[in-house]
Amino acid sequence: MLRIKTISEVLETLIKQKVDKSTAAEARGLLVHLNKASFLRCLLTIEVILRKVHAASEELQNSRIDFIVAMNLISMTQRELLSLRSEKFWSDISEEAGVFHRAINYAESESSMSASRRKAYPKMLVDY
Repeated sequence: MLRIKTISEVLETLIKQKVDKSTAAEARGLLVHLNKASFLRCLLTIEVILRKVHAASEELQNSRIDFIVAMNLISMTQRELLSLRSEKFWSDISEEAGVFHRAINYAESESSMSASRRKAYPKMLVDY
């Protein structure tokens, strides 16, 4: 999930560059969703499902695959996908999403904190 952090950094760069208003607005919207734990949970779940389905798909596309082997492969993939409905899987996914959520929000809070410090006026200038 290192890609999440990279995607987040790219979106932040697009927002700061302000090359195109619509691009910056889209990047800001995507960044808001990317920073939600629920979105990260969905993304991690989809990644696991697609990894399992992709492996079966690659084998089923083999022109020399036996019909019995294909049936067994489909049954095995179905069992693997059904195993994802367990509480352990969801707690692991939630925990992993939480780790990424905290890492992204920590990096975001550091960058926003330094940005707010740069924009703040010294107290003596405010008095004038």
